[in-house]
Amino acid sequence: MNLIKGILAGKADSNGDGKVSIEEAFNYAQANIRQYTRPQTPVISDGFTGDLIP
Repeated sequence: MNLIKGILAGKADSNGDGKVSIEEAFNYAQANIRQYTRPQTPVISDGFTGDLIP
């Protein structure tokens, strides 16, 4: 739910371009996950360098 709120409210848009990339969404979730659940270590493995949204 926190991830969805971050995306919809633009809080996950770290570079301010009006788009939330997969990497920005992940970084937002990773930074905020411990507030809402037991300790976890999120990882991302998308096989791409850089953002998926041009």
